[in-house]
Amino acid sequence: MLNWNGVKGRLGSSTLSSGTVKASLSGKRPSLEISHLQGNMALEEMGAWLKEDVGLKGLKSVKGDLKLKTLKLKATLNPLRVKDISFHGRPSDVAIHQSFTPFPVFLEGGDLSLQEEVLTWKGLKGKLGRSTLSHGVGRLSFLDGRPSLEVSSLRGKITLDEIGSWIKESFGLECLKSITGDLELKDLKLRAALNPFQVEDISFLARPGDVAIHSSFSPIPVFLKGGEVRCTSGVILNELRDGKVKPSGKLTWGADAISWRDYSWRDAEGIVTFGRQGTELTVVRATLCDINCQGTISQGRESTTLGFRFRTQEAELSSAIPCLGREAHIEGKFLLDGNITAKGKEDPIREGSQGSLLFHSHQGRIYRWTLLSRLFSLLNVIEYFKGKFPDFTQEGFRYDRFTLKGDIRNATLHLEEAVIDGPAMKIVGEGKIDLYKGETDLIVLLAPLKTVDIVMDHIPILGKIFTGKSGTFISIPFSVKGPVNDPKITPLPPSAIGSALWGLLKRTLQAPIEVIKPVLPKK
Repeated sequence: MLNWNGVKGRLGSSTLSSGTVKASLSGKRPSLEISHLQGNMALEEMGAWLKEDVGLKGLKSVKGDLKLKTLKLKATLNPLRVKDISFHGRPSDVAIHQSFTPFPVFLEGGDLSLQEEVLTWKGLKGKLGRSTLSHGVGRLSFLDGRPSLEVSSLRGKITLDEIGSWIKESFGLECLKSITGDLELKDLKLRAALNPFQVEDISFLARPGDVAIHSSFSPIPVFLKGGEVRCTSGVILNELRDGKVKPSGKLTWGADAISWRDYSWRDAEGIVTFGRQGTELTVVRATLCDINCQGTISQGRESTTLGFRFRTQEAELSSAIPCLGREAHIEGKFLLDGNITAKGKEDPIREGSQGSLLFHSHQGRIYRWTLLSRLFSLLNVIEYFKGKFPDFTQEGFRYDRFTLKGDIRNATLHLEEAVIDGPAMKIVGEGKIDLYKGETDLIVLLAPLKTVDIVMDHIPILGKIFTGKSGTFISIPFSVKGPVNDPKITPLPPSAIGSALWGLLKRTLQAPIEVIKPVLPKK
């Protein structure tokens, strides 16, 4: 038996000191015991041993130093086999590259201990690219032949810009084009097995900063702000042979605000489900300008499918219209019931969508609306009605009923029925609105309710004899084209009116109608 105190030495680039060595050279298998050893262990030279002998099959490389406070080791010689090892130390500039992470994990500080084939740590600080991690507690067990990992109380800040492509490739999320922004990670807990990597349980709370998600279901990114992503358990991750990670299970999410195009949803909540057929995002609730929204987005192998419903029963137009980005001042209660389903690869709403829309308001007043202002302005310069229509911005244009009804096809709203039924005028229309571009292509009929008296002086020109007793109303057709907030209004001949719009006006007026060609003043 050889006893050696105060040992100092070097093993490759590692330096050792203050240890006690006991070596037994007798018998067929010499043995070695080391205790109280301190020093600096160069981990780069231990990568092959950690991968092959310890069993970390997914380890690609390890670099950095382990500042040893104490190390104990029992081994046999000829050949060297470590029977038992334990240590307590502090990592310094450690970089670990695993097969299931997109970047090396950098570790610094904290306490690291190995005892009876279980590696434990606490207080570590780490980095994954620009993402930071801290305050984690964990253990890596080498018992039972397959390494297992447990992590708890992990916090940090996740930079999504760097790991977006890795999430897409590793998790098979073909619908994800890019993701940017940050997640504030709180209290992550994870239990996993290694060789291959398999997460058996995971829970966490994350709060998104200004996150932008660019997906296959829209050419315009979705922006998230505030709220939280929460996984309480039940999500499992399995590493496949091709290196991808297949998730299964559910997690819940919430957002203070979700923005898409010119629209902003508030207080959104939902579920993400990872299943065999793909990933499904469920919106349990979200509020868009007092309109309740629910729906799902499902990503399959070949396409993305979505379906949503929008409903409200007693919302205020005065607050909903500016919230939706429209330049109008209308007061009154309204009801809305709409739905849309879509399926496609790059832009499902544009490629293959269908749905319906019903809007109804009653007993309201219109104080400002560019479309109505321009229609009334044209009426005021038409020879038959010159100067007969006052500015409605003071007292408002009162209506008894305001109804829009139509179908949605490939991001275009096809209006079958548009009616503003007021005591001073009836207005009906039909046409289409491009919901993406905000472009209109409508035909509108205006029927002032006092036109018989107004046009009496023009009866010979019209070739008709109207009397107040006849109950016949005059209607004037217009074309409305261009942006919703800045449309161009053009008078039309009676021949431009289709039978459907003609019938709608007759049902609204419930009286005989004569459509006339507007006569504008000569320049």
